[in-house]
Amino acid sequence: MSTSPSERQVARRVNRVIGFGCVVAGAIGLVILFIVQMEGKFLGWEGWVRKAPVLWGVASVAIAAFGVRYSWLIEHARTSWQPTLDGQRFDTVILYTRPGCHLCDDAHELLNQYRAWLPRVVEVNIAEHPDLR
Repeated sequence: MSTSPSERQVARRVNRVIGFGCVVAGAIGLVILFIVQMEGKFLGWEGWVRKAPVLWGVASVAIAAFGVRYSWLIEHARTSWQPTLDGQRFDTVILYTRPGCHLCDDAHELLNQYRAWLPRVVEVNIAEHPDLR
């Protein structure tokens, strides 16, 4: 079943709200726990919190942790993609760089991390080639 880009954006937004809501709910639970533990009162919740403070704390932390994890998974979702053929698909990697380009340095560093699986990386300095400027 395929979904349109706008449906995916709406679903992502809803999931972000759910994740953020869980983080906020967990934080509020911890704040209530701390207020009640300091002999304070909080809208009549002190009876519930004093009966099971450990459960209240664990549940609050768990809800907040779930929200953080859920929010992270929204942006870092796993895919089911697998290559149809094993091995390299190209003979060379050309990295166009220029002096003082921090993004180029980051790209070079990233390519170095995967050099065992990549063909030889050829760096081309665009400052030296007028056709590439």
